[in-house]
Amino acid sequence: MDSLVAAVGQLSRSSFFMVGKEGIYDGAVIESRVARLCQRYHGIGCDYGSRVVIRHSSDITSTCVSLLSMIRVGALCYVENDRLSLQEQQMQQDIFQPHFEIVDEHVKLVGGCIEGDVDSCSDYHDPGIVVFTSGSTGEPKGILHSFEGLLASATSSNSATSFGRGDTWLLSLPLYHVSGLMILLRAIVAGAGIETIENGGLDSLSQWLRSEPKANYISLVPEMFSRLLHSETVDVFRAFTCVFLGGGPVREELIRSSGSSGIRLFQGYGMTETGAHITFGRLSIDSVGSPLRGVEVKIDPHGRILVRSERLFVGFVTKQGFVPREGDWFDTGDLGELTSGGDVMVLGRAGRMFISGGENIYPEELEQAAESFPLIKAAAVIATPSEKWGQRPHLFLEVESDQFQLSRFKDFLRERLASFKIPEEISILPRLPTTPIGKIDYRALRKVHEREDPTL
Repeated sequence: MDSLVAAVGQLSRSSFFMVGKEGIYDGAVIESRVARLCQRYHGIGCDYGSRVVIRHSSDITSTCVSLLSMIRVGALCYVENDRLSLQEQQMQQDIFQPHFEIVDEHVKLVGGCIEGDVDSCSDYHDPGIVVFTSGSTGEPKGILHSFEGLLASATSSNSATSFGRGDTWLLSLPLYHVSGLMILLRAIVAGAGIETIENGGLDSLSQWLRSEPKANYISLVPEMFSRLLHSETVDVFRAFTCVFLGGGPVREELIRSSGSSGIRLFQGYGMTETGAHITFGRLSIDSVGSPLRGVEVKIDPHGRILVRSERLFVGFVTKQGFVPREGDWFDTGDLGELTSGGDVMVLGRAGRMFISGGENIYPEELEQAAESFPLIKAAAVIATPSEKWGQRPHLFLEVESDQFQLSRFKDFLRERLASFKIPEEISILPRLPTTPIGKIDYRALRKVHEREDPTL
């Protein structure tokens, strides 16, 4: 396939299909819907280089069609994360500065643009898709992927996973997440199918697994697979051609317990900046698989994993404008090793960011949010083990008076942060421990966590 735009424009000639709540839509039907939308969008100036935010829709098929129409017209777009607070959603919009918004396939002007004159709103007009992640300062990061990079990502993934015509991948992850986005694009490029599900929660997935699913490929974060494995029979998963685990480390206990299950389990390693997974292999304790075609991996003298590939993101979208990626090699921020056979071993994060249930959590963001609440003198966060989510945040507070109310504080956090960032464990200490030079002593806090039950 020459381009992603061409792939979207030729769905009627491919074997692509989409299984939605209203039935099965073949490539011709989807292409026709996309074409009608493109004509409508052109009519109000939503065209090549326009910045567009796609709002969440209860109909996943509609969101998919809206996204494909943006690829077809060559827009720069992102899919809004409906799990975020209104404040977080507004922060993303302030950074992206959209010209248009799409809700249930209906488009309208936003941001003070004049119809037909979107050039006045931005100095960046190249097409692409932005995926937002949380930044260490609390400000979202807009990771920009070009259509060419996304095509390379989809092509190399399809080759590694043998995903092609006649296969169907469950869209179990949201389109605002790079993994969900790539499931859709892999199917478009391969001429394969996707099956949509209204939400990827445990109850919804359990119900879907019992309803004669069409999909034979499924992506799950390790924690979700572990929980489903306890609630469903192993035979349900044996029916899949590929059960792909990603979005975080797989616990050794889960690898060992599922090793003789007969389930075709695979894993990969990647992140938003790499266009989803850049390695692929059988689920193993020894590595996270080998690099995909077109991906180079090396370890720098400090033990950090570096990646070079045409599928890497092209830069950041910020309030100050577009900031291009520097250099050929991208520093993942992870520590790792390469086996003698060239497989990748991930040893952990070089920084403080950790992954909880497939979502990035930056302790600095939670600390800053907590310290903006009245009566909070200092806040510190550590990552603690969780059987359900892999890791969860434990928040320590130093308060200024006994008038502090925990219930009001939790409400304050919920207004500003996504639910997965809200800690279940909150401890109030007379004074947070510090190092001799006055920095928070996180090692001392970990010892406090290990010897006490901090839940309030």
